[in-house]
Amino acid sequence: MKTFLAAVAFAALYFAHSAPLYSQGQTYKNILILNSYHEGKVFSDNILDEVKKIFGASGQKYELYIDYMDTKRTDPKILFPYLKTIYRLKYSKTKFNLILTSDNNALDFALMYRDEIFQGAPVVFSGVNNFHDSMLKGQKNVTGVVEAGDIPGTLNLILRLQPHVENVYVIADITETGQLLLEEARQFYSPFEGKVKFHELSGMPLFEMAGELSNIPPKSAVLHLVYYREPSGKAYTQEEVLKLVSETSPCAVYTCWDDQVMFGVMGGMVTSGKAQGKAMADMALKILAGESPDSIPILRTSPNVPLFDYPAVMRHQIPLVLFPENSVFLNEPQSFFYQNRDILILGGIFLFLQSLAIFMLVVNIGRRKRAETFALENKEKYRFLIENSSDLIVRFHPDGYLKFVSRSFCELLGRRESELLKSDFVSLVHPDDQTITRLMIDTVIRPPYSSYIEHRILTTAGWKWIAWSNKAVQDQYGTIIGIVSAGRDISERIAAEQKLKENEERFRLLIEESPIPIAITNSLHEILILNNSFIETFGYSRGELKSFDDWWNLAYPDEEYRNDMISIWNDQSAHSQTHVQDSRVVCKDGSVREVEYLTTSIGDWYLNYLYDITEKRKMESELSKIQRIESLGFLAGGIAHDFNNLLTAILGNISICRSTIRGDDEIYEYLGEAEAACIRARELTRQLLTFSRGGDPIKKTGSLTQLIKESVAFLLRGSRIVYEFDFPEKPWLANFDQGQMSQVFNNLIINAREAMQEGGSLKVKMENYNYNGSEPLPLKHGMYLRITFSDSGAGIPGTDLKKVFDPYYTTKPLGHGLGLASVFSILNRHDGYIAAESDLGNGTRFILYLPAVDREEVVDVFKKTGLILGKGRVLLLDDDIQVQKTAENMLTILGYDVDCVTDGTFAVDIYKKAKSESKPFKVVLLDLTIRGGMGGLATLKELREFDPEVKAIVISGYSNDPVMANYQKYGFDGMMEKPYKIEAISEMLYHVIGSKKN
Repeated sequence: MKTFLAAVAFAALYFAHSAPLYSQGQTYKNILILNSYHEGKVFSDNILDEVKKIFGASGQKYELYIDYMDTKRTDPKILFPYLKTIYRLKYSKTKFNLILTSDNNALDFALMYRDEIFQGAPVVFSGVNNFHDSMLKGQKNVTGVVEAGDIPGTLNLILRLQPHVENVYVIADITETGQLLLEEARQFYSPFEGKVKFHELSGMPLFEMAGELSNIPPKSAVLHLVYYREPSGKAYTQEEVLKLVSETSPCAVYTCWDDQVMFGVMGGMVTSGKAQGKAMADMALKILAGESPDSIPILRTSPNVPLFDYPAVMRHQIPLVLFPENSVFLNEPQSFFYQNRDILILGGIFLFLQSLAIFMLVVNIGRRKRAETFALENKEKYRFLIENSSDLIVRFHPDGYLKFVSRSFCELLGRRESELLKSDFVSLVHPDDQTITRLMIDTVIRPPYSSYIEHRILTTAGWKWIAWSNKAVQDQYGTIIGIVSAGRDISERIAAEQKLKENEERFRLLIEESPIPIAITNSLHEILILNNSFIETFGYSRGELKSFDDWWNLAYPDEEYRNDMISIWNDQSAHSQTHVQDSRVVCKDGSVREVEYLTTSIGDWYLNYLYDITEKRKMESELSKIQRIESLGFLAGGIAHDFNNLLTAILGNISICRSTIRGDDEIYEYLGEAEAACIRARELTRQLLTFSRGGDPIKKTGSLTQLIKESVAFLLRGSRIVYEFDFPEKPWLANFDQGQMSQVFNNLIINAREAMQEGGSLKVKMENYNYNGSEPLPLKHGMYLRITFSDSGAGIPGTDLKKVFDPYYTTKPLGHGLGLASVFSILNRHDGYIAAESDLGNGTRFILYLPAVDREEVVDVFKKTGLILGKGRVLLLDDDIQVQKTAENMLTILGYDVDCVTDGTFAVDIYKKAKSESKPFKVVLLDLTIRGGMGGLATLKELREFDPEVKAIVISGYSNDPVMANYQKYGFDGMMEKPYKIEAISEMLYHVIGSKKN
């Protein structure tokens, strides 16, 4: 880089002291000519020649400084900064009176830097394509002549000369001029709709474009606008491009510029470089004479004429009568006399010298014989070279039949020379390539009598790709007598190119279809590839992100944060680091996504990976919330268990006291209230247990009406929400877990309250509903209670309504997304179902379905019968001494002999001993959870192994444990929840072992 900058500085200093076109002097006016092209471009050179001619004839003293900017072979974006540096050094001591520009790039540069480099000199432009007034917005002292190529005039000429044309192929490169001309051409497509179809060959490599041209249909024409540079940056001369286009295209090639009517291009309604130069020079002289540039109107039209290349016209067999009367033909053959006038003049001299010639014949005969001998020897030498050449050489007649084949050609095909001679050359070619081969023969017999082709030929090793250079052979009269072709096997090159294309396609697909957002940039920060995931994730289109600078400005609107991220990215790019960097990206819709940034370099390319970790961060946050909830749940479960043990002692002793007092005693009523308070406290512990672990519901048959009313009244107390109930006169009963159903109702009521913070109404409707499959519900046929909670809130959007029952889905800033998910889970465990309906602005409805049973009176057994007494031995397992003592007292009052233990191991030993001594226990009461010892489930397993007929009742403060919900499945004969009363234990023993009523 330092070497390059030194070279630039040296060139600038050198040019700063170099002489202009004319010698310098104090009285001369300095004129700078900026030419967008390189030297040798005919059109721009014609402009320059005309300027020199007019200035030279003016008799005034001017000095012309001419610079070829070469912007057609090098991208202006890359070139302009260096030209700025060079011109600043080169012309630092020169003040220009006027700047003349040729083509768009030169005008752009002059307007961009004239105040900075050229002291605000006036500007006269020429050769500017697709001109519009906005190009000079804010500029003063600028005028010029527009290069108005007559594209519609040329299109009309095409249809006049070749009315059968159905397709027009338009050629333009990626340079600014090419894209401007293509944009201009598109403006004229619409008048020709229905007559021809337009196909644009733009933005592709030259030889790929040539391949497309070789396959265009017969009823077509080609309009060549401009082509200097491939997308890769490789530049071509005009001669190279025009020759390839005219030789490859089977149809006529037209243009709108006089300098392109050559090398096989047929012509068109063209504009002239000389006319452009004359108009610009005339304006310049007026300005130098004192006239203001702003007072000279811009010349917006060009004097265009129909100009054609005669050999190209003949090649495409277009009758001359079809051409306009003012048409100009280049390279038109002259009359016989004009062509041979020198021969005719010399005829007399020849006759005079004929005598001398006869004399010389005698001498020449000897010389001729020597020459023939020499020619024969050379012929043998050339034949030897051909026969032993590795290149394939063939000669065939214009009709395609072979007249000569080299030994290498015979060996490649594995056929004898005699077999190949007089064979049709086209018949040796792959069927898919025969059309272009015949086209090659038709092309090579017309000027310029040469062509190039690549096709496949069947060899001993299968089909091989051969590249041929073809040349027509003419006799002394110009008649085509044959075609000579020299070829080489290019199969390996074709295979390599195909492999490269496949790899490029795989790479492109890998990037495009990657689920990870990827952007590939170059060293100029231009975005080369932006994959679909990038666009879908962040919302910005490819049109909005032409460079990475656009990305920084859009995705990082905060300037300080943006500068920090750019600094980190530049550091990673400069040192080829692959460090992962977290950042926050603002999407097009305004949302913010968290990403992990990773940049790595491959040559001059930079691969930027942006992993979207927004959901990952959310899940990590939700997991943290869940862990905190689980911790709280374990704490709640432990508290509920211990509290149930305390309640057991309290409730048991109260029930003992009540059983010993008459019903009309005042103390009996007080004890009843204390007992009711314990029952309510038991419901609180059930809710704690439901919160802690969920679990299978412990169902009891009962009515839901009172539970719903109490929940609504309690949770809406103090709010501005009006509520109402619509229950049937005799609602069916349901089999449900009161604690879990209370959780369901509480969640729905809390959601309704949050949706109506400014007040509203909540209606709860209950219906007896027989489901027979008439509605698409995931329920079995049968009886259900249908309960609908309807609020008058704002409603839920359709996109959110589909997800309301999803775990962790929430629209609340502080929500954890588990409320409605747990509602759905609880109803599912009750063999029920819940659905949600909502209309924005019209509130939300939650519809619950819960299996129902026939209505019946639910009366506790002890209320009908009182205490049920019994006798016999009872073994009690409980690790809480206070609970153990209370239970022992209740069992003793009921008439049983009680043995108490605190560990399951002791219970098994005592049971075995009693059995062996013929003093067996009638029943064992086993606490499910024993801290530090063997619990009730393990104890029962060992007892069953010893005595399969053992009677066992499970007791637990964890009322939601699966064993409690399905005690028979685990081998127990009965179940009691803590806390329990003496009536409950007497009833349970009655059901399990039978006793007599008190």
